[in-house]
Formats: sequence, structure tokens, C-alpha cells
Amino acid sequence: MEKDTREYKIVYKDYDEYFEQKVEKLYRLLGDDVRDDVKELLDEQTRYMHHLMYKSIEQQVRIDNLLEVNQKLHDCLKEKNEESEKFANKYDELEKDNKNFHKEIHSFINKYLNDIDNDDYFEL
Repeated sequence: MEKDTREYKIVYKDYDEYFEQKVEKLYRLLGDDVRDDVKELLDEQTRYMHHLMYKSIEQQVRIDNLLEVNQKLHDCLKEKNEESEKFANKYDELEKDNKNFHKEIHSFINKYLNDIDNDDYFEL
């Protein structure tokens, strides 16, 4: 379930290479007297940027994992909803059959009672 972080690291690696090229260009433009101070500041900034990038990678992986879990939950709920609808339909059919059965019983009883009333089964 854990998503692989390599695809995110590739994107940041490309960005790192681009950043390194810009830093090298800046070093050439500044000259030797400022280079060490700027290099120290840029190195600190680069470390911080890497820290933020890896935190971002971790967060993206967490988000992707949550999205995957959310999708599985959605699929499960959809399946359960379909099962519930099938059950409700089956219940409606059974309820209808039960009502029809009761009508048939009442009809039979009424017919039987009418037959008894119409016939002289019981002579006094």
C-alpha cells in the first residue's frame, strides 16, 4: 500500500541539478572575495531546501496513501450500497408476496364462510 517515493525524488533531483547550475553561475559572477560567504549561505539554504523537499515528498506519499485508502473505502461503500439495494428490493418482493398470501387466505376463509352460510350444513 505504501507508495514508492522514487518518482517524487526524480523530480526533485532534476530541480537540484538546475539549482546547482544556477549556483555555479552565481559563483563565477561573484568572484573569489565574496564566494565563501555566499557559498556558506547558499549551502545552508540548500540544506534547508532539501529538508523541505523531503518533507514535501513524505507529505505527498501520505496524501497518495490516503487517497488510495479513500478510494478503497469508496468502492467498499458502493458495493455495500448495492447489496443493501438488492436486499431492500428482495424485502419489498417478500412483503408483496406476504400481502398477496394474506389476501388469498382471507378470500379462502370468506369463501368458506359464505359456503357454510349458503349451505345447510348445520340443520337445527
